[in-house]
Amino acid sequence: MLKKICVLGMGLLLSCSIFAQESKIVTFEQFLQLDVEHAAQMEFTDVTPSTQAWTAIYVIGKQTVPDRTAQMNLVILPEGLINKANPTEKLSQTLLVADDLPLRKKFSLNEFDDIADEIEDQTDKKIQDPVVKDGDVIRTYAQVMDWVPEYGIQDFKLSIGVPEQNGFEPLAIYMIVGEGDKPQQVIDLMNQNSNLTKEEMQDKFRATSNSPESGLIKMETRLMIFLVIAAFMMFLYWGKWRRN
Repeated sequence: MLKKICVLGMGLLLSCSIFAQESKIVTFEQFLQLDVEHAAQMEFTDVTPSTQAWTAIYVIGKQTVPDRTAQMNLVILPEGLINKANPTEKLSQTLLVADDLPLRKKFSLNEFDDIADEIEDQTDKKIQDPVVKDGDVIRTYAQVMDWVPEYGIQDFKLSIGVPEQNGFEPLAIYMIVGEGDKPQQVIDLMNQNSNLTKEEMQDKFRATSNSPESGLIKMETRLMIFLVIAAFMMFLYWGKWRRN
């Protein structure tokens, strides 16, 4: 019985190591002042067919019209990749209304130091900041998407463009392509779409962390860790008792 418990505990540890895929940034591109007449394209081949691929897009835009007519249309065209959330979608379009996005004084992607470090370490590229003047109204938008590589495809492409813009121009668009588990700061990018202040986001995080569901998950995790450690210690003492 004890051996079965130990085998179960080791199996749980092995399962955790298998399902936790290491995060890897495949490629990174940055496009400054992309105009309506051109689309930016990035190509990459280093995505494993069986893994989880993801993209993180970060847009820095300047609003020049002070009302809801300030908009831009963000278009993403994948080749060799299937949108995991909407497999039948061939073209992703997002209408960005400037007034719905948060104003930013600190807008640089370099503010996310973990992401910036990983980009530089894994791609040897440094993030370039757009040229911004005093008084410019800057807003940001982030989008994270999961992709499934098409079977038999080895060359992948992602094209991004802003074919329509009115009073809201993209100063910089950054695209990160990765595989495996998404780094926490990539997930945190989505918080950039919220008009909550930093303090309000921290309060929201604390409220979520203190919720009954969160507490139950933490309790179950601690119990599982305790059982694994207890089974391992019992195995050691049982072996020592058998030898004596």
